Amino acid sequence: MDCPNTSVAPMKSVSYKSDYGNTYVTIPPSSGLSVPAGSKTSVRVTCTLTECLQNTYLSNGECEQCPDNGWSDPGSTSVASCEQCPGGTYLSNSQAECSLSTEYSPVSSSKGWRLWTTTFHMYVDWSWDVEEIEFFANTECSGFPIDNSGEPIDSGNAGSGYDAAQAFGGGGFWGGRGDRSDLFWIGMMYDTGIQVQCVKLHNAGEDRSTSELRVQAYNEVNGAWENVWIEGNLDGALDVNIISLDYQSTGSPTESPNNAPAGTPTKAPIVASECNDSPLKMKVNKKPKMCAWVLKKDKQTVKGCGKPGVKSHCPVACESLDEYCTSDSTKRIQLNNGKWKSCKWVKINVSRCDKKGVFDTCRETCATV
Repeated sequence: MDCPNTSVAPMKSVSYKSDYGNTYVTIPPSSGLSVPAGSKTSVRVTCTLTECLQNTYLSNGECEQCPDNGWSDPGSTSVASCEQCPGGTYLSNSQAECSLSTEYSPVSSSKGWRLWTTTFHMYVDWSWDVEEIEFFANTECSGFPIDNSGEPIDSGNAGSGYDAAQAFGGGGFWGGRGDRSDLFWIGMMYDTGIQVQCVKLHNAGEDRSTSELRVQAYNEVNGAWENVWIEGNLDGALDVNIISLDYQSTGSPTESPNNAPAGTPTKAPIVASECNDSPLKMKVNKKPKMCAWVLKKDKQTVKGCGKPGVKSHCPVACESLDEYCTSDSTKRIQLNNGKWKSCKWVKINVSRCDKKGVFDTCRETCATV
């Protein structure tokens, strides 16, 4: 706003959205022929919170954090808007998105058991097909399986004839679909507690399989699903994968036996001389744009790079090498399959850095691959 803002002029206000809870206002010194020497500027500022960041909600003029492991959309106005991260995920910090958990622990008995996976581990990211699931009370999957006397449950399915019951002796197969969090799961709720120690997973086809899943049990005390086992390196080409919950032979039950999806640093971070613009499309004013867009016209660099997040996506074109060459792009990116994702999505499973264009886009995350 222009200064001076005297009592003669109408009072002026500024509306803004803060990033990460930080805001600053710069007030330049008064200048001009009409300003007497030695003049001072007096400022009175009042602030009112009108909208809170994600994982918080507005309450009595203040932004309150959601309860532990709880998330909410930006602009939430009630604690009722807070939801717990889905079973198998957690909040790594107060402003993060729910991240994939790599920890698990055994349980002696539960009324609910299910197999749980994510789109990053599936052959295709919209369907997981399972022909049959058998639970066993021993770690060898020998003898007779546990009776399918409970209620089959699932994240979603392709409709009649492809429901969860098909994978528990129904004669067909489960045509799995994701829930509203785009997570896939299928299991059984029993009337009494049982202990599952081995699972036979009968694949319906390699092209609709998953490479990793979590065996989860239902905790009646807190109403949450918890990891009891993590199985990686599943082979969708096999008719049957055997998942043995043998804690004695794998060591500590709090660490994944397959070390996924955490990455181990083996590459040096990108330096400015090796820096590239992202070759992937970003969204600018809701329209897909490439980094070449900022160079199309005279002065377009200044105009385009002034848009939020563009410098982080196009550090070379925007001449911001030192600032952004070792940082992730903050823009959502379009992958070759047409889906829009973010570097936070890549961070959940760093093997995604191998996807075309991702290494030069999520530079900080992929430097640890």
